[in-house]
Amino acid sequence: MKIAVPVWQNRVSPLFDTSTNLLVAEISDNISIKQDVISVESLSLFQRIDLLEKLKIEILICGGITRPILENIRNKKITVVPFLCGDVNELIQSYLKGKDIKSLFAMPGKSDKELNK
Repeated sequence: MKIAVPVWQNRVSPLFDTSTNLLVAEISDNISIKQDVISVESLSLFQRIDLLEKLKIEILICGGITRPILENIRNKKITVVPFLCGDVNELIQSYLKGKDIKSLFAMPGKSDKELNK
């Protein structure tokens, strides 16, 4: 399985749409076996979506994201877990341990309803 997280200074980037780097973690047996950071600064939003598909990303964990971009990513059959913030390595480890990352890493001001969309 591959998970992608837009990152800024080892934290989840506040907004997917303007992020410049994407961490891609390859997961095997609930362990992150490989992580790469890819610069996406020169890519348009739709090129970024195509890159997620090309890299065979199954889950995108992100901070804020605009509705049209969210829907375009979901249309590629990629699961999106939006509106999260915090240290990217802690978030990934918590996810792999089955913890409720939506409550542990929720962006300030986000309601349960918004987090569960």
